[in-house]
Amino acid sequence: MGLAAVCVVAGLAGGVLYFHVLGAGFRPVVADVVYRTGQPSPDELASLVDRYGFRTVVSLRGDCEPVRAEKVVLDERGVPLAVFEFSEGYLPHRLDLQRLIRTLETAEKPILLHCRSGVNRTGMAAGVAEMVLGGADFSRAMSQLPKVKTNDEPIHIGDVLRDYGDYCQVNDLDPSSKAQFKHWVDRRYSWK
Repeated sequence: MGLAAVCVVAGLAGGVLYFHVLGAGFRPVVADVVYRTGQPSPDELASLVDRYGFRTVVSLRGDCEPVRAEKVVLDERGVPLAVFEFSEGYLPHRLDLQRLIRTLETAEKPILLHCRSGVNRTGMAAGVAEMVLGGADFSRAMSQLPKVKTNDEPIHIGDVLRDYGDYCQVNDLDPSSKAQFKHWVDRRYSWK
């Protein structure tokens, strides 16, 4: 096999890993309501907002240069930016998780969610969006998480949904209930 063929195979394998195993890339979470992606460049963001009519963008990266650059693009279009500082190796604080839920419920739709690569933090937020907006079953929310762990930390941000699922299983509760999920976040979620 020649070098060009090896490069093509490696590229295809990388694309499959990136999009299907890690769950990255632009795609709908809740059709016509919430979408997810990795950090778009200012030009990509302008194109996405113009094409899909996003009315709110949620960044999960905190205050950093790429997010400040996207704010300029969004300000030009009158689109609000909600910024959260989540880390893939930590569980979010309860107040931040409650704020994310409130933002998803009250923000103008459609919403675009993103972090740097669109995998871990975005996967968790997309799972939360499935729970509070999608009316989907818990397995659809869990499908938003990457299929393989992408860090070496003992804690992964996706453990929020896993912990909720474990709580429901132990207590014989329906994990697909929006009300049950919100109650768990408000009363049982342990990260303070």
